[in-house]
Amino acid sequence: MPLSDAQIDRYSRQIILPEVGGRGQERLLAARVALRGVGAMAATAARYLTGAGIGELRLSADLAALADELRDLNPDVTVCAGDADASTTVVIVGDLAGGALDGCVRRARALRVPTVAAARRGRGGWLHVATAADDCAGCAARTAALHGADADGPLDDAAAGVLGSLLALAGMERALGRAHGGAPLAWFDAATSMLTALPVTRFADCDACAPRA
Repeated sequence: MPLSDAQIDRYSRQIILPEVGGRGQERLLAARVALRGVGAMAATAARYLTGAGIGELRLSADLAALADELRDLNPDVTVCAGDADASTTVVIVGDLAGGALDGCVRRARALRVPTVAAARRGRGGWLHVATAADDCAGCAARTAALHGADADGPLDDAAAGVLGSLLALAGMERALGRAHGGAPLAWFDAATSMLTALPVTRFADCDACAPRA
């Protein structure tokens, strides 16, 4: 649907970007994003996605308290409760671990919907952007743990905001149909503010990769 004058004004700073443009903003407004997660990281991603004009944002129960704030932030965005389905553009997972993360990944793979995921570990956190159908955030989480990523103290709120903004940007890439410009798995170090690519190890016993019987 063509942008209205009000929308052109609202998203003007995005529309002038060659990576977005008017057609790209139309794609964002048509996108349906399922956001699963908890805490400051997922909340930051939700606010950025809403401000960017993602057409529909489906929140998990843990994020339900944000719904009214997000609706007030951008009237173009439909904010609702719900999970991913076949019409979903991308599933974004913020700060889930273990079985909760694995369950999100399995569902997205079954629906053939791409995923973007991040989580905190110690003094930093990891970000995974699925770039192929068999990419697995569950394997990415285990890879980050193997690399000693949880060696030091907790991730502070500012760093959670960084990872939340990266989640939103990667989700927008998926909605725009653009190739991911970075490595599928990156580690963010809060002490140095550096992103470092990690090679993903594939685990034969990964519960996210293995379909449930």
